[in-house]
Amino acid sequence: MAGLESQLNALKRETAAKEASSTDASSKTAAEIEGAKRSAEGEREKRRVLDDEIAALKKTIDELRGALKKADARPDIPGTALNLKELPTPAVQELSRYFRKGEEFERLYTVAQSQLQLEKDRYLEIQRRYFAVCRELAVQAGLPANASEADLQRQAEAVVDGVTERLAERQARLATSGGVQAAAAPSASPGDAAAAGADGRKKRRRRRRRKVAGEPSVVNGAEGGDEGDEGDDEGEHGAAQAAAGAGGGEGGSSGGSGASAPA
Repeated sequence: MAGLESQLNALKRETAAKEASSTDASSKTAAEIEGAKRSAEGEREKRRVLDDEIAALKKTIDELRGALKKADARPDIPGTALNLKELPTPAVQELSRYFRKGEEFERLYTVAQSQLQLEKDRYLEIQRRYFAVCRELAVQAGLPANASEADLQRQAEAVVDGVTERLAERQARLATSGGVQAAAAPSASPGDAAAAGADGRKKRRRRRRRKVAGEPSVVNGAEGGDEGDEGDDEGEHGAAQAAAGAGGGEGGSSGGSGASAPA
């Protein structure tokens, strides 16, 4: 029994030693894996930083190339150095005036560039709205919505041209009918209008001169305000001319028939 117990204890000690060694190996392996992960993350971060630096360098190179192209397009003409202290005062004032004028021109150029950009933006907005309206008109006319922009624009312009032509034809018909009616309307002659005005004045004078029983005499009536009636002859004569102008055609036709009857 003692031998078996000693063997069992030996086996237990071996098992514990193996477990300890396996635990150490697993911990070492985990540490190595964690270190490998950290190193991989560091490499990725370095790669990201390098990519950013490369992009910045490319942008700088492009800017330098653009600057070189501008310099080639507008060469720098070498000038002569001036010592303003040695120049006379009028020359310095003239140079300062030209310098201020150049600054003003640069400011105006910048303003013009901004206005031009605004006009371009406005043109693009108007063009976008125009194409949107063309699309809506073409779809309403029966063209499919997935058609090309050129087909939609062509269909919309055809619709607008057709409507414009119909409106022009309608206005032409209205103008033609109005001209025919104006030509068919009768016109009163000046002689008929003058005769009607003279008859009206004579009748009014006879009515004013007529004496009625129980009323003042003609003289008293004139003093009481009949002069106003005579003063109104010209206004009533104008109204009579207007009425004669409206019915002159009928009067002329009836007068012609009356003159032909005795014959």
